[in-house]
Amino acid sequence: MTETTPSFSNKQNAIRAARKSLGGEAKEGVDFTLEALAGGRFAWRPTLATEGQGGPVAAADAADGADTAAGDDLGIPGFLRRQKAAEAAPSRPARGNRADGDGAESDREARILRILAEHELEPTDALIDALGAAWAAGAESAAAGRRARKPAGERKPREGNKRELVAGLLTRPEGTTTREILDATGWPAVSVPAVAKASGLELRKEKVDGVTRYYGKAA
Repeated sequence: MTETTPSFSNKQNAIRAARKSLGGEAKEGVDFTLEALAGGRFAWRPTLATEGQGGPVAAADAADGADTAAGDDLGIPGFLRRQKAAEAAPSRPARGNRADGDGAESDREARILRILAEHELEPTDALIDALGAAWAAGAESAAAGRRARKPAGERKPREGNKRELVAGLLTRPEGTTTREILDATGWPAVSVPAVAKASGLELRKEKVDGVTRYYGKAA
C-alpha cells in the first residue's frame, strides 16, 4: 500500500469507497481487499491479475464455480464478468400459453417470480413448479380448515339472542322452568324476573308437582 493510497476511518467507509469505484456489486475478497493501517484506519485495493498469473481473480472465479477462460486473465474484476454473463444469457421463455380463466395461477407465478428475484435465486422451472405446488397445498389446507369449522347452525346463540330465547320459552303455553332456561342458554345461573323485565314481559309463576314454572306475556 503506497503512501498516496487513500485511507478511511473505519472498515465500512473503505468498503463503500471500493464499491463506489468498482461498482455496487463488488465483493470484498473477490474484487477488492482491505488492509488495516496504523491508527485503526483502513485502505482498499482491487484484486487484479497483474499481481500474479492465476492470482486473486482466478481464485475468486474458482470459488464461484466460474469457468476459467483466457479472457479471465485480463484483469477484469469478477463481478463485471458475472454481470456480462447475466446480460448475455438468453431470457427465460414464457411457460406456455395460459387459457382464459387461469388468472389466479398466472398471478401466483408472478408473485413467486418476485419472491425469487428478491432472494436473488434463479427462476428455474423446477423451482417455480415446486413453490407453486407448495403454495397450492397451503391454500387447500386453509380451505379444508375453513370447511371443518362448526356449521352456523351448531353455534351457541349470542347473549342478545339468548335473551330472546328465554322470552320464547316464557311465552309458551306451558311456560318454562329455571332448569330448562339454564340448559337452553348454557348460563350458570339466571334471574327469571330480571330477564322477563328486560324483555318487556309480565311474569307470573306457579308450582306444578313441586317445580316452579314461569309464564310470561307481553306487557
